Amino acid sequence: MGIYVIYDFKFFAIEDDEQKTFIDVSAIYGEVSYHTIREKLSAQYNLSNLEPNIQVYEIDASGDRSITLSYLPQQGIPLADSYHKVLQHLHHLWGFSVKLEQVDEQGSRRLLATYPEQPSGSVATPQGIVI
Repeated sequence: MGIYVIYDFKFFAIEDDEQKTFIDVSAIYGEVSYHTIREKLSAQYNLSNLEPNIQVYEIDASGDRSITLSYLPQQGIPLADSYHKVLQHLHHLWGFSVKLEQVDEQGSRRLLATYPEQPSGSVATPQGIVI
């Protein structure tokens, strides 16, 4: 895509910072703006920007066999409300409890949800044969 295509189609880039009360037009026309607009257009097709970053963090193989997933938000975007259904499906596949934690910028973890849901204050006890 050339600089004239961006000019002909009147492309521009905006910055929507939730900390500010206004939207900033960050690129309109010119060589520097061309590169900014091109990067922002290509970022829309980058799968890592579209899919949430959820990773297996821990598996309690010797205890209750629960699996803990870790969610790292990108650009301050929260998970969709459908994550409860995803946990339910993972529980069906895994066969044991599933936990989802969110990690903030400082590295601290916060429990978002568990499936099956456990009453507050209760502790899961391992099931199975104890020798």
